Amino acid sequence: MLRDFGWDRAGAPVRIMSLLVHRVAAGRAARPGGPDWSRLFDRPNSWPMLRRVIGRDWIVGPGIKMLRQHERLRESLVRSERDIHVWTVNKEKDLDLCLSLGVKAVISDRPRLMLDLLDARFGPTQ
Repeated sequence: MLRDFGWDRAGAPVRIMSLLVHRVAAGRAARPGGPDWSRLFDRPNSWPMLRRVIGRDWIVGPGIKMLRQHERLRESLVRSERDIHVWTVNKEKDLDLCLSLGVKAVISDRPRLMLDLLDARFGPTQ
């Protein structure tokens, strides 16, 4: 399906995210240089093990609830110098937290609100 839209290569306006390491690994292997794949995780105690088994170039995707509740996790993620994509960001204060951490992408159920907030801070988005 991604190929139908020309989104099967680097720079595609899509992010593919999964909680399953083997799915992310298989997707990355099938399309080197393809769209960004993010390895999601939903428990803070998953991060110490996960950071040891994924490549340095892997994107990690913590949930916003974890970022809000676990300061040490936030600090560790930032120190890892990995790209971070956060799910599911629906509130202004959560977007502000993500911006303060240098998060590269957010997934939202309220994309228009997120774009409006970003436009207000940084100018119009595309």
